[in-house]
Amino acid sequence: MTRQGGEASLNKRYLIWSNGHRGWWKGNRHGYTTLTHRAGQFSFEEATEIVTNANRYSDKVEEVMVEAPPREQIDLDLAYPDR
Repeated sequence: MTRQGGEASLNKRYLIWSNGHRGWWKGNRHGYTTLTHRAGQFSFEEATEIVTNANRYSDKVEEVMVEAPPREQIDLDLAYPDR
């Protein structure tokens, strides 16, 4: 499966930032966190649905999706939080 632009989206995961809650969505669409290692990771389709619905009736951007960092990067951030 591919999305427009040609890149395969099957294996990519996305984080969703909530401007209103000033945090990342947690897994199962339940709660928020400021820590990326606790943030939920969503498929392209899930993230698109969440962001589209959240922004549908707002005159400002409420939620944005970004590609999740590689697991190795998250592990490094946990091991060396002050770098």
